Amino acid sequence: MLYLFLNLNLIDLNIPVLAKYYITDAFSVEAGPQIGFLLSAKSRGEDVQDLYKSTDFGFNLGCGYNFTENISAGVRYTIGLTDVNDISDEQDYPDLFNASFKNSNFALSLAYKF
Repeated sequence: MLYLFLNLNLIDLNIPVLAKYYITDAFSVEAGPQIGFLLSAKSRGEDVQDLYKSTDFGFNLGCGYNFTENISAGVRYTIGLTDVNDISDEQDYPDLFNASFKNSNFALSLAYKF
């Protein structure tokens, strides 16, 4: 069994397109696709951006609550749909050649509207 420990820093620009539906005046649900663009990928200070695809797609699900007219909170989960692994050389990276990596995340938000 192989254990692989990476110090990896990926920086993405994600653009979600969401539809929001208000169930009540205060509570809403949202869903929609997201496209992401890889801006930087570094491992131990070395550029490894060529090992990852430059774009990926995801799907967002979330909900929000308006406490007052000015204060709201939300939670959202992004399900990664694209395998971002772009390793094409099995000889240089035999352990990662058939691996699947997907970007998924969980986000909390707190907003003040003015």
